[in-house]
Amino acid sequence: MRVAVELVYFTGRKGGMESYARRLFAALGELPDAGVELVGIAGRELRAAPPDWFPGEIVHLPVS
Repeated sequence: MRVAVELVYFTGRKGGMESYARRLFAALGELPDAGVELVGIAGRELRAAPPDWFPGEIVHLPVS
């Protein structure tokens, strides 16, 4: 199953919800044979500093 995840508001600055989401995505990526493929939809901020915590493909939009 492919799951699209909205990452546009992820700026790289760690805060409460962003920290939680980072851990959740990393944990989902470590599940053996879960059948989940994550696709992140990101803005300019994550293009400049690609996240190592997201375990899937990232599609960048020209927004900030």
